Amino acid sequence: MMLSEYLQNKHVSRKALELITKLKNYYEGDEEFIIGVLNDLDTDDEVQTLIEYIKSGEEVSYESIILFALDLSQNRSK
Repeated sequence: MMLSEYLQNKHVSRKALELITKLKNYYEGDEEFIIGVLNDLDTDDEVQTLIEYIKSGEEVSYESIILFALDLSQNRSK
């Protein structure tokens, strides 16, 4: 699925759009990565938490973003 299709098929909040912009700055060509991260986040609070993590600039990598989003998802399930 392309990011444009994802955005058409799913209601995306302003916070999520802000996150998409930030992720594109790091990983512009990897739309599947961006969609995967978004799928792990359910609320604007989770999105904001990830945005703050990225803004911190500490150990921000492809892997750390995926793991951070997954951790948010798993903590919600508890």
